[in-house]
Amino acid sequence: MIDYPGRVAAIEMHVSSAYPLYCLEAHQRMRFYPPPYFYGGTWYYVPPWLWIDGTKRGGTTYSQWRARIVERMNRPAPFFCTMWGTYNQSTGTGTVYAKFRSDTTATVTGRIRFVLTEDSIYYSAPNGDVWHNNVARDYLPDTSGTPVTLAPGESITVSRNFTVQSGWNANRCEIIAWIQSDVMSPDSTKEIWQGGMIKVRQLTAI
Repeated sequence: MIDYPGRVAAIEMHVSSAYPLYCLEAHQRMRFYPPPYFYGGTWYYVPPWLWIDGTKRGGTTYSQWRARIVERMNRPAPFFCTMWGTYNQSTGTGTVYAKFRSDTTATVTGRIRFVLTEDSIYYSAPNGDVWHNNVARDYLPDTSGTPVTLAPGESITVSRNFTVQSGWNANRCEIIAWIQSDVMSPDSTKEIWQGGMIKVRQLTAI
């Protein structure tokens, strides 16, 4: 994300309810995919694991993540995304909009999802990490998303209301939106076709 600002959107999920950064919705979202790790005749969910655009190819090895992300990032995307919105600093509430335009050659059906994340959170985790970025705070309004069907060249705009809770730093919060296939392929992939992101502080003041 540092090397390619504005081109990579990340969502960090903490899977143990014993951790202060745990988000139940993020845990549920992880389980939209089958367990990716096979060991001793059984499939498991194991941290850390990286999903890239709905694929499980990221794996557990940090050193392999950069090359796999860059390879995926350099593929042409079949959608275009624009985001904007409003935010009231006094109440901590706002509305975010995402417009997706289909540049595909066929009609596609999928879902548009939103999540609010927070960056630069200090927490001394059991694995030794102390700074946590892009932590999932709230799915808007939940993990189910909005079902959409778009013909070639067609656009759709979806809006979501959101609240930055008192314990979160609005200047470090970002909202990510993406459009994703509802069909799971044989390799356990639910393809994400395009995404967008916008910082809460970039939203127009009410």
